[in-house]
Amino acid sequence: MAVERRRPVHGLAIFYDRANTQQIGFQGNGAVTITGTIYALKALLNWQGNSNNMTLNSAMIVDTFDLTGDGDMSSTSMTTRTSCP
Repeated sequence: MAVERRRPVHGLAIFYDRANTQQIGFQGNGAVTITGTIYALKALLNWQGNSNNMTLNSAMIVDTFDLTGDGDMSSTSMTTRTSCP
């Protein structure tokens, strides 16, 4: 999944309304690369699978992140913050 440079909100791969609490889920055993920020301020991001090639080249702004499975994940910009103003 890659971000198109012509979108009105440059640099976002996934954008949820800040009040949306619906879960985002990625599942499977294949290679996954996401380039572009995932913004889902009040949602759970549930990432499941056994891939040895999961790459996140972006930031995640989510309420909760749940990673399960036997795979490996790498990120170019992983930081955590427990609360947002």
